Amino acid sequence: MLKTDAQTLYHCKINFFALIIFLFPIFLGGCASEPPNEDYSLATIAIEAAKVAGAPKVSIGYWSKAQASLKQGEEEYEQREFPQAKASFIKARNFAEKAENAARIKRLRSGEVF
Repeated sequence: MLKTDAQTLYHCKINFFALIIFLFPIFLGGCASEPPNEDYSLATIAIEAAKVAGAPKVSIGYWSKAQASLKQGEEEYEQREFPQAKASFIKARNFAEKAENAARIKRLRSGEVF
């Protein structure tokens, strides 16, 4: 059986609306992401702990990466790019923890008391 132009148009409209109904929640979910407040707090706490441990003097590489990642995350946060900001805050926390650990290990090996 051959389809007429009207039948083809009707099926295209139904498929188009089905596609919109399917994709709408995906687009809506991308726009409605929540701010990564907890990740920001954890990153700043980790950076403060690394600072207290002496990371800026002893573990310069990890320290500077932590600072740069935190700054990048704050800029992304201000631009409301929350998924990117979350990733940057997590990187900042990881680098800060590595900086703190490296600083503590170096201080222990040198015989310095905490």
